[in-house]
Amino acid sequence: MWNGQTAAIPSPLIQSMAPRTLAALSTVLAAAGNVAEALNALAQDVAEHDRNGHVVLLIYDAKRDLLAERLIPAHEGMRTAQIEIALDHLPTAVRRILVAGKQFADLAGESGDYQKLLGVGANPEAGVLLLRGLLVDGELAAVLALSTSTRAQSQSCSTSSPKRRRL
Repeated sequence: MWNGQTAAIPSPLIQSMAPRTLAALSTVLAAAGNVAEALNALAQDVAEHDRNGHVVLLIYDAKRDLLAERLIPAHEGMRTAQIEIALDHLPTAVRRILVAGKQFADLAGESGDYQKLLGVGANPEAGVLLLRGLLVDGELAAVLALSTSTRAQSQSCSTSSPKRRRL
């Protein structure tokens, strides 16, 4: 579980990140020392492919069956907020995909409404919301939310669709 502390990423790491292949991104993520570094690396890569793209990590509390915390990477560190959003607010098909943790769920035409609900992205009308469940010991631990513009999706952003390469 996230400890709620703000973690800043050393500027040389952020400044040295150039557009990369999925394999290179995997290496950077594997070398990250903590969740904040990994999330910032992922957010930086998404921003390089889509300047309107956003990455948010939503921590899941299994005891309460709620998304309990929102982590948003920012230049000054990690912004966190306590939230209480029941998974039941998401469509049944999306919940099934999240619990399986094997692919991104595309909220398609409903993306704008769910971006507002989850606090993902500043411009909900502009894009598509993709969610992926992250499992620990086979149980849902968090949800990775990726908001990408429709323009970037049409340009084949590597993380924009479950039919394309996956993280």
